[in-house]
Amino acid sequence: MAENWFVCTYFGQYALRDNAAKTIKGYQIFVADLYESDEANDRGPLGDADTFSSIDPIDDPTGGVARPSVVAQSYVLSAPISALQVTQTRQGITSRHVLAYLPESHGIVGIPRAIIEPRRPVGRDPTPAEAEEGLFKYHPAIEVDPKSVITHERDVLGVEKIITAPAIVESTSLVFAYGIDVFGTRVAPSFLFDILGKGFNKVALVGTVLALLAGVLMLAPVVRRKQINLRWQAPM
Repeated sequence: MAENWFVCTYFGQYALRDNAAKTIKGYQIFVADLYESDEANDRGPLGDADTFSSIDPIDDPTGGVARPSVVAQSYVLSAPISALQVTQTRQGITSRHVLAYLPESHGIVGIPRAIIEPRRPVGRDPTPAEAEEGLFKYHPAIEVDPKSVITHERDVLGVEKIITAPAIVESTSLVFAYGIDVFGTRVAPSFLFDILGKGFNKVALVGTVLALLAGVLMLAPVVRRKQINLRWQAPM
């Protein structure tokens, strides 16, 4: 669970609606978002409350405990996964990835949160507002992208748990997995937006700063002298 959403995985078997004799089997991942109300910018039963405590929740008008509004969706996976964990960053600004162990291929995969977003529109294209949020049309199947496997070519056996922790920089999350093998790495779900790349021209940056500093030092006496002359020329 992370923030206001949680994710789990299971093996499901369902009968087709048009033919109950046929069933669909497969590994699935389920994700759900929890909100205070179904309406945007509405706190629901908590909206009229001056104070709120999770220890002593506010009851709704019917006398029951105020329950969250749930938006949920499930996806069919191409391979079983286990040991789910969510990446963590220092400020929580970076996009989230769901990390999971692949028992069949002995790897750890990072699934972007946007792919398993439960608010993806079903049976239609997204509206401009939804597209601006990064939502795209729902598709029930999720293929494991080899490029998203953070263990790369290494085989990590018997992972029982994955631990994540924030790094000093916001873009990076530290990952540690253990079981039969031990594996540690760092991931950047939104890429390294706060770290200068190897191709960055540091010499040009230093040269520009020095040139600006020299210009300021040279122009400061001229500006000061001009201000003094203007004061002497001011009418009495």
